Amino acid sequence: MLSYRSSRLWSLSLFLALALAMPAEAQKRGGDFIAMVYGNANSIDPNFQASHISRSMLLGTYETLLAVDDNSTATPMLASGVEASPDGLTYRFQLRRGVKFHNGKEMTSADVKASLERFARVSPDRITMAPVVGIDAPDPYSLVIRLKQVSASFLDRLASATTPVAVIPAEEAGKDLNKTNAIGTGPFQFVEWVPDSHIKLKRFDDYQPNTAYAAPSGFGGKKTVYLDTATFRVTTEASARVAALESGQVHLAQDIPVPAAKRLADNAKLKIHQLKTFNMPVLFLNHAQAPTDNLKFRQAIQAGVDNGEAMAAATDGVFELDASWLWPGNAFSSDAGKDKYNQNNLARAKQLLAESGYKGEPMILAINNIGFHVKIGSVILENLKAIGINVQVERMEWPVMVDLASKDKGWNVATAGFSSQPLLGAYAYQPLFTGPTNWPHIKSDPPMEEAWAVFNTSLNLAERKSAWAKVQQRTYDQVYIVKLGNQPFLIGVSAKVGGYRPYIGAERLWDVWLE
Repeated sequence: MLSYRSSRLWSLSLFLALALAMPAEAQKRGGDFIAMVYGNANSIDPNFQASHISRSMLLGTYETLLAVDDNSTATPMLASGVEASPDGLTYRFQLRRGVKFHNGKEMTSADVKASLERFARVSPDRITMAPVVGIDAPDPYSLVIRLKQVSASFLDRLASATTPVAVIPAEEAGKDLNKTNAIGTGPFQFVEWVPDSHIKLKRFDDYQPNTAYAAPSGFGGKKTVYLDTATFRVTTEASARVAALESGQVHLAQDIPVPAAKRLADNAKLKIHQLKTFNMPVLFLNHAQAPTDNLKFRQAIQAGVDNGEAMAAATDGVFELDASWLWPGNAFSSDAGKDKYNQNNLARAKQLLAESGYKGEPMILAINNIGFHVKIGSVILENLKAIGINVQVERMEWPVMVDLASKDKGWNVATAGFSSQPLLGAYAYQPLFTGPTNWPHIKSDPPMEEAWAVFNTSLNLAERKSAWAKVQQRTYDQVYIVKLGNQPFLIGVSAKVGGYRPYIGAERLWDVWLE
């Protein structure tokens, strides 16, 4: 067996990095932390977290075998280590001992096995488990996963926070989607969820930190909870979030508008954090319902959208136009399909619409009510009208949008965005671009499936990069999705908050305290 990576080396390198980067601070235990988030959670089921909002509220509740660290690398969380066989077909995990669930039960390999099997059964991202042919629990603290074929990104997928492969009690893992009690192993314990209002968590006093590490990193490392409770209030109106932050009613407010951030920059009672690589606003196109089932029609939309205008409206002018599906600096970043990105060519769009045979039938534009999506939707609506499309607009909450997008009828174009996918890497897009739960509802696309097959099974980096470029090219050629641009994210935090460090994937309230 070959060691995947030494946890002792992880611990040492992490300690050195954080010792240099983190100033000494005096932590204080206690307090009720209140955060305002910009939209609703779609679910509290760990296997159905489909948005940055849900992750912000619940990633402190659930944990996974592996987690993403500050360098977007898979690192042990509930596992103490993992070994891979020379042929890449078998992974043996050793589990940490003494880890408690929120119901007081100790976690064992039986719980992990049942959790992974549930994920493979109910999760929209169950493609993660597609290569798996068997899971064995030879003893309470060992787990063996056997694959039918090499999966070059398998461990990365297990560490993904997009829809986490969360470990829950075996008795909960037997339940259907959205039927489980919110029981995990995380540093925060679930208290209540009032849809459209709030989610409340409390410190889990029996939480077992991962002492192999000196400090937190990404979603892993050693986590310490100082707060008594954390309440996430849903407030879709940006001005209300800003007002609550300024008045001291909340400790954190997400998605601060650029003008407000500029105004608050000199306020000594607050600090504005900017995440430059936060979100990629996009348009999903439904290939299963007319008229977007017609390639020429989709190409007309692609040609006629004004990316710059849409992004300027969404971000108050702070954005970047970029054709890549990955953040700058990612090893797989590609400019494939760049010629089809940001065409902003009305004449070409009208020509393609005519070639599609479009007769003026209604096309449904679904716009969710998150602030920047509303602004994007307004621009896109005018773009589509200018092309000559008869647009029917439907506004809805984000959870409703997620549910609607899972259906192949009732919509044609929907506003959405990616935050975790470009962070985690190319593999994170596969459930969106192919498989039984892909959002464009494509029945079959052999060139796309062949590219993914090479990406997933080749151990040659150059071959994998080439395969990813083909995937990205295909998204542009077939107009799976229209990427608009890259959007930063501004978070306002009270000066009374200590230890807060923003992160792309979600809010991390462990190792955070109130002065």
